[in-house]
Amino acid sequence: METFRIEVGSVHGIKPGHIVGAIANESGIEGVHIGRVDIREDHSFVDLPEGMPKPIFKELQKVRVVGRELRISRVSEKPPKPPRDTAGRHPDSRPAGDRHPGARHAGARPAQRKMLSRRKKV
Repeated sequence: METFRIEVGSVHGIKPGHIVGAIANESGIEGVHIGRVDIREDHSFVDLPEGMPKPIFKELQKVRVVGRELRISRVSEKPPKPPRDTAGRHPDSRPAGDRHPGARHAGARPAQRKMLSRRKKV
């Protein structure tokens, strides 16, 4: 497999299925032969079979997905993912052990909290 960079990312609303579908439809490569799709903020990486013919590669450079051209290019090495920023996340997205005891049902509506708190504890 070879790694390719495409110029669409999460800020464009892209999903792995969009990328796989666009490449499969335009190149004739079956989806099972398309490798890992790594979506970053403003670009993505996709692994494709080694030795892609030049005409297919040129066609893929013009393909549009979510309204943007793929502008595909080969890369020799994929840079590591940047560390995830946890700032600004919802407080209940922390692991259960890190929450305060009352947070268990904090996201539930009042009627749900009442019902959930009445359940028998095992």
